[in-house]
Amino acid sequence: MQYFLELLEELKRQEIRPFYLFWGPERYLQKEAVRWFRVLLVGEDNPFDFVRLDGEEASGEQVAAAASTPPVLAQWRLVVVDNAPYFAAGRRQADRALLAYLRHPSPTTCLIFCTTAPIDRQRQGLIRLLAEKGKIIEFAYLSSSDLLRWLQKRAREAGKQIAPEAARLLLSVGQDLFLLRQEWEKVLNYAGERKEITSSLVEEVVTPPPEELLFRVTDDLSQRQYLRALSRLRVLAEKEPPGVVLALFLRQLRLLLLAQEILAEGGGEERLAQEGKIPLWVAKKVLGHARCFPRGQAQQLFLQLVELDAAFKSGREDFWLGLERNLWQAWLMAGAG
Repeated sequence: MQYFLELLEELKRQEIRPFYLFWGPERYLQKEAVRWFRVLLVGEDNPFDFVRLDGEEASGEQVAAAASTPPVLAQWRLVVVDNAPYFAAGRRQADRALLAYLRHPSPTTCLIFCTTAPIDRQRQGLIRLLAEKGKIIEFAYLSSSDLLRWLQKRAREAGKQIAPEAARLLLSVGQDLFLLRQEWEKVLNYAGERKEITSSLVEEVVTPPPEELLFRVTDDLSQRQYLRALSRLRVLAEKEPPGVVLALFLRQLRLLLLAQEILAEGGGEERLAQEGKIPLWVAKKVLGHARCFPRGQAQQLFLQLVELDAAFKSGREDFWLGLERNLWQAWLMAGAG
C-alpha cells in the first residue's frame, strides 16, 4: 500500500512526471491511481483533456499523437494506455514513434501506461527513458495486514463492525483487491441494516476459493461433521471437476500429515510454513486441525483417496459414490475410536 500512498502524495503536491508505467497484478489500485490523476489534473467532468486508449489496438504512433495534442480546458492533458504491450518480453523492437515521443515528451501531457503483465527490464531503451524522465511503479498485491486494514476501513465508513473471523473469510477470496471489493459490496448489500458483519453472514454470501473450502472440510472432519464435509465438497464439485477436487483434498491431507509429524517432533507453525510452502496463517490453521484429527484416521483416509483417484481415472468407480463411501468409513472409524 505504501507505493500507492506515496504516489498520491506526489500527485497532491503537483509533482507530475511526463509519463508513468503502472505494472503488476493489482488492478484495482491501478484504476484508483488513474482516477486520482484524472480528478486532480483535468477534472472528472472534462472529456476534452482526457484520452483512454487500448494498447492492444492503438499503435505507438497513435499514442504519440494523442500525447502530443495540447490541452483544451485544463492545464494538463491526461492520456492513459490500458493493456500496454510495449514493455513485455518477446516484442522485437520498440515502436519508433513512441520512442521519439518519450525522448521529447509534451510538457503539458501526463501519459500513463497500465499493464498487469511483467515488464522486461532487458528492453533498456524504453525502460531507461521511463526511469530517467518518468516513473515506473510496480502495483503488487497488498500484504495480508494491508488488506485487513483496507477491509476494516471500508466497514467503518459503512457504519459496520466486522468480526475477525468474518474478515478472514472475506480475505480468503485472495489478494486481488478488485475481487475483494466486489465480494465486500455483496456482503454489505446483504447485511442491510445489520451493524455487525459476522462469519455466518459472510458464509451465506461469499463462495470461498477451493483452498478455503477444503480448510472448512478439514475443520468438519476434525469435528466429526461428515455430512457437512460432504456438503461442502459438493459445493466445490459444482465449480471444479472431480479430478481437481480429489487433488486438492489429497494436498490438504498431505499438509495435515506433515503438520502431525512436525508436532510430534516438537516443531511449530514456522517450520510447517517453510516445509509446506504455505503462508504462516495457513500453517497455524493446519496445526489446529492436526491436533484434533486422529493420525491413524488421517493416514487411512489419505490412502483410501489415493485408491479412489486411481479407480476413478480407470473408470472402475464413480467419483461421488467412492467419496461418500470413504467419508462414511472414516466416520465409522472415528466412532469406533
